[in-house]
Amino acid sequence: MNGDELATQFRNLVDDDFDTTHMYQLFSQAKNNIERTYKPEVLKKLDQTQTSSVGDSYNTAKALPADFRTFCKVYLGRIEYLFVTFEQSVMYRNAPRKIFANYGANTFSPTGPVSVADTWSIFYIPKTEDFTEDNADEVVCLWPSEFHPLIPYEAAKIYQANIDADAIAFRMSAAQEKEYDRLLNAFIHWDHDIKLAAMNGQTGFADQGDYPIDIGML
Repeated sequence: MNGDELATQFRNLVDDDFDTTHMYQLFSQAKNNIERTYKPEVLKKLDQTQTSSVGDSYNTAKALPADFRTFCKVYLGRIEYLFVTFEQSVMYRNAPRKIFANYGANTFSPTGPVSVADTWSIFYIPKTEDFTEDNADEVVCLWPSEFHPLIPYEAAKIYQANIDADAIAFRMSAAQEKEYDRLLNAFIHWDHDIKLAAMNGQTGFADQGDYPIDIGML
């Protein structure tokens, strides 16, 4: 669904017509709330624009992608690097195979001296494009279209939380809430199916090996 289609649903939900810019700001807020809360698998991206040089250290800052929001995994070549906090960077400055981020500067750095020249592979969750009047005829949301109605529902929840509800608005809000919950539950299950498939259907230690344990039987 593009922005115009979402706007039509939103106006029907709130039974109101107000500033278009404000409406698209609510859409962006709603989208970001959902993406920050559930971190859907479909958003994940890979950046390989940064390379290492022999001798890189904790003083060597590498740029993160402009749309970076959250790390997933980081590799140098085929070696996975583990995370330490920014304030631990000095303590771990000689430790190998670790990195830290300076989120204010949107950069990351290795801790111990790097001994190879190779490519950094940054798997991350990005900040996605916001809704505006300029892209109202485009499909901005990256999720499957069946879940796009979550955005006007969430935007309506934000909007209606800031007004005095009369009896009619109260009844409408309750009905919308129930439908929103059903759609959100389907969205969560869809995302969990993808995450579970990425783990070969294993839900934990009990599923591993030739003789999985049925937790429910313990």
